[in-house]
Amino acid sequence: MKPRDTRYVCLRIAGEGGEGVISAGELLTQVAGRLGMHIQTYKTFPSEIRGGMAVYQIRVGPDVVLSQGDRLDVLVAFNREGFDRNIEELDRGGVLVYDFEEEPAHGGVSVNYPVPMGKLAVDAGSKRAKNMVALGAICELFGFPLEGMADGIRRKFGEKGEKILESNLKALELGAEYVRENITARHELRFPEGSGKPKVVLSGNEAIAFGALAAGCRFFAGYPITPATEVMEWLAKYLPRVGGALVQAEDEIASLCMCMGASFAGKTALTSTSGPGLALMTEGLGLAAMAEIPLVVVDVQRAGPSTGMPTKAEQGDLYLAIYGAHSTAKRVVIAPTGVEDAFYQTIAAFNIAVKYQTPVIILSEQSLAYSKQSMARPDFDAIEIFEEQFPPEPKGDEGWPQVDEVTMGEGYPMTPVFPRYLRTHTGVSPRSIPGMKGREYRATGLEHDEYARPRYDPKNRRAMVDKRLQKIEEIRREYGGEVEVLGEPDAEIALTSWGPTASVVRHAVMRKLSEGAPIKAFFPRMLCPMPDNAIRRQLRGVTRVIVCEMNAEGQYAKIIRHRYSQRGVYAILKDQGVPFKPGDITPYIDMALEEAMRI
Repeated sequence: MKPRDTRYVCLRIAGEGGEGVISAGELLTQVAGRLGMHIQTYKTFPSEIRGGMAVYQIRVGPDVVLSQGDRLDVLVAFNREGFDRNIEELDRGGVLVYDFEEEPAHGGVSVNYPVPMGKLAVDAGSKRAKNMVALGAICELFGFPLEGMADGIRRKFGEKGEKILESNLKALELGAEYVRENITARHELRFPEGSGKPKVVLSGNEAIAFGALAAGCRFFAGYPITPATEVMEWLAKYLPRVGGALVQAEDEIASLCMCMGASFAGKTALTSTSGPGLALMTEGLGLAAMAEIPLVVVDVQRAGPSTGMPTKAEQGDLYLAIYGAHSTAKRVVIAPTGVEDAFYQTIAAFNIAVKYQTPVIILSEQSLAYSKQSMARPDFDAIEIFEEQFPPEPKGDEGWPQVDEVTMGEGYPMTPVFPRYLRTHTGVSPRSIPGMKGREYRATGLEHDEYARPRYDPKNRRAMVDKRLQKIEEIRREYGGEVEVLGEPDAEIALTSWGPTASVVRHAVMRKLSEGAPIKAFFPRMLCPMPDNAIRRQLRGVTRVIVCEMNAEGQYAKIIRHRYSQRGVYAILKDQGVPFKPGDITPYIDMALEEAMRI
């Protein structure tokens, strides 16, 4: 048998929804993280509560795992359907562990290991423990620490009663024992050793919720919608522990309005949704932009439109997030590229929202939302959180400008009036919250002047639109350099992407760079306002730009083509509900290098 590169191991568990596929994968992931392994996972399941195909995949390595990889090293099939629907992705020379009667025939499999998982689970005292039998077999077959897995089971089931805990531990041991006694010729594939230094393991949704908490979020309102609901569920558990509040609203419109009310009252607020909910929030986002209220919205994109495929991945909301507004209601749009990035970009989103008094949209998507990755424990002392400073109470006639009864209207005495929307060089005005004496103002969706009074004259309108746009330009100036660059600076071929697809493109580019390919890549995290200067620098001298994204239209590709008048833009698109693999991208790099690319 040829030696295998075992630095990275990609294992997939597949079976029927309700068989414990997802919980087995989650447990394997958590234990691997505690052992200090680098991890990235992928999971998908049907919309139904039970039935249908469920898949959990974990890729483990000695260094940062950038993608799910191209092929499977191990397939654990809980039933025949799990085999039939996933066997084509098993690498030649890979390993199949299965639980069904007939001998599978597949030329690409070097070793087949039958393990009677269902029968052994019954022997352990619970037919539902089939997944624990599978984990025991995995530990024994591929060198994953069995005691570490047993400790993980104790953590998971320790509070559910001694009987449940014991049956799961027994199932784990029976799976390992069956392999020891019946499978003597072992495949050489082994899980890499962990560093021994525990890592934090989070999903994309959990990382966003955790980042919000770290950034000072103390209010959440939301309406459950797949695949964003985990953000709310995580915060429901942890937000009350820091004195925060969470409300499950009646719909997305109410959610956004509640968050605006909380933010107006001085509490940093968050809501989460998916594409259909973001569409409903459009009017509210306009109000937040007009009234200049800090607000963060998470859009966990899913395959659509409409109900679409709620548990599948897509990057189809870019236009909605950037351009889905009436009139000039600008907002900031940020797209994290991975789980760790989601944590830190969420903190950045709150800093921007509070500092610039503007709505911010975080564009996540289903594969990132459910993917779990390992990350180093955050150094909270090194994280900068913007602290809003409110203006002091005026004393006597000093402080605010004098406004007479003519400009204020009949019945108003000459008095200092708080200039809530004062025009400044940054566009950011002094803000107050209810109860601050001498700093009262009326927040309204009507066009207004510096003193929050409704005004409709052309001069004022022009001035206030310019004021709000100036904030966006200041954000572009402060954050516009944040473009990750990789590869040869003077390369004529460049790749780009956004969101979690950028991480897969990074993997593909690194693979080709190791072969000496003269290419480069750049990845913006802020998509509105676009970091124009940084992107233009990367496009200088480039004759071909390969844009990868998960939608049918090439939304980001069109922005690159039209915004920067860039020729030679080619789009690699995927809209089947599953994320990219590096192998989907590398052939196009080869074609571009050969000057024969046609998409």
